Amino acid sequence: MKRGNSYYRARIAAINALLDSDLPQNQRRWLQNGYDRFAGDRIKELVEREAAGDAPLTFAELATYSTWFELHPEKVAGELMSGTSIYFPVIVKGTKADCERMFAAALAAEHDAEDEDLELLELESKALEMELQLALSAEGGESVDGTATDKISVAFNKAIMQYKKGFFKSERTQIFVCKAPQFWSKKGLAIEDVYITVGVIKKAIEKHDLKIEHFINFPDMLREKTNLFISKTTQNAFVQLTELKDLKNHKIVVAVHLKKDKNGNVIIYDIRSVHGRVQRQIDKWIKQGLTIKNKSN
Repeated sequence: MKRGNSYYRARIAAINALLDSDLPQNQRRWLQNGYDRFAGDRIKELVEREAAGDAPLTFAELATYSTWFELHPEKVAGELMSGTSIYFPVIVKGTKADCERMFAAALAAEHDAEDEDLELLELESKALEMELQLALSAEGGESVDGTATDKISVAFNKAIMQYKKGFFKSERTQIFVCKAPQFWSKKGLAIEDVYITVGVIKKAIEKHDLKIEHFINFPDMLREKTNLFISKTTQNAFVQLTELKDLKNHKIVVAVHLKKDKNGNVIIYDIRSVHGRVQRQIDKWIKQGLTIKNKSN
């Protein structure tokens, strides 16, 4: 049984219904303290009838019949059992090891949350620095570190912040990166929009040894005049070399697919992968003559 909010809301309703019935006193005390072993069939019936909505649980619902502990059994230092005491009808039978396990997990979760908050603050700091540079440039000032900045990079950085906060629900969501860099046109490529999906960003971070920081100012990285290589494995695709390095100290490359209309004209560029490549692989591309050269006038 999937235990979403509807389940726990049905659980509360089932316990209320059972408490209104003629129950033995010991079972009544157990239910009042959230020991719901006698309510299983009633809960299942309510869930199957979809009599309970799946809206977020209110504080009152979380505090009723030990709902919060049902949601977080890892917070219980042992096994929940029925007792015979009038005053303590439900007991937790656990060991020192159970207590140590619970506290260790809680401390680890708190540490992970602090690390994630710090990482997010660092990303937001970089994004704000970009906005400051843009503001200075608009006022006739100079950028802090001499890098090129524009509204497109600021917008992309904000999208990365949204990704980090879990704003995008679908991996297929497309994020606008920038217009194709001008130096692409010298390679015979049209100046059209460049997109990347949430799934590509996620895969780069989870499987390709990149950090989310690699995507801050990503449009600026694409604009750097570096080598482009014809893809040997995919038609209508190329790979751009960058100056950035992944966590294994390999140079990062960006695999780009060309989406064309029925007349063969490029309509958008679709980034399909961002990953590291060892230097010998890059040297092999050069030796094989895969470098895309500038078009002669």
